[in-house]
Amino acid sequence: MMQKLIIRTFIYVSLLFSLFAGTIVLYHVLTPNMLQPSDGYFVEDYYKVFNMVPSADVLILGNSKVLAALSAEELGVLANKKVLNLGFAAASLAHNKMVLEAYLKRCRNVPKTLILEVSWFSFSTRRTNFHPYFAARVLSVDWTPVKYMIRYPEIIQQMPWQLFNYYMTKNKYAGLSFKMHQTYRMKNNPREKSYVFDPKEMEATFPEYRAGVNKDLVKDFYDIIKMCNENKIQLILFNAPEDREFTTLQRDKIDVQSIFDRAIQENQLNYFDFTLGGKYYMSKMENLLADSHHIFYTERFTKIFYNIVIKDIKL
Repeated sequence: MMQKLIIRTFIYVSLLFSLFAGTIVLYHVLTPNMLQPSDGYFVEDYYKVFNMVPSADVLILGNSKVLAALSAEELGVLANKKVLNLGFAAASLAHNKMVLEAYLKRCRNVPKTLILEVSWFSFSTRRTNFHPYFAARVLSVDWTPVKYMIRYPEIIQQMPWQLFNYYMTKNKYAGLSFKMHQTYRMKNNPREKSYVFDPKEMEATFPEYRAGVNKDLVKDFYDIIKMCNENKIQLILFNAPEDREFTTLQRDKIDVQSIFDRAIQENQLNYFDFTLGGKYYMSKMENLLADSHHIFYTERFTKIFYNIVIKDIKL
């Protein structure tokens, strides 16, 4: 009896697994490329990754901070390199790792440099997310998200919804790109601070002004470093400018910084920190901000970033 039960259980599990695997394969093979324009990322740069065989000298990864801070087009002109900004609004390091994995599988030539945006909330689950819906869209053209399904089963739930959403909203958002700040405010003077920092808004997102450190995200961070080392990619850690008071209130900043410091020392990484206490902090950078931690004058700051970086390293 026990032997029959084991055999039946094995057959049942095998059928379920086959059905699951078959569904994913069918989804991948039969669905169109569902990567649509969005105001959460630079869609043209993502198209170059998932609609064709990508080839770039420099990749940029991170969340909305890096989308607001660095212009791939401007940096490409200054450095005379092909640059892609694959940042994604509110993206976690797990999301960045998935995008990097997919890129390395699809690219013609391995990029020479990766600029990874890091900050006080890089390891926070309060401020950054994996975005299962985007992983479901990527799955229509690339297998990389499959390995994330155990950790993020929401990807499976998102598959039918994203397919439905694709046909219901196809081409509805044509022309959208990342315009986070320009859509809700105008800033006309780069020589003066034009926003008001509200500590209460910060505490609403980060209770007791603590971002927290998620161990899985720390592992993702080291996985990205490992991928860069294995592929001989120069990794640059970049901490974008922030409001002075915003940085001062970060109670667990030392805990987060210690993780960066250890990784920098162990892997001999380049680190460009423009926040208070960082080597490249400048108080006048607050004049370029749209709020406590997002640059408004992207092209202007990109030039500043390039002129500082190029003194120490080659992109």
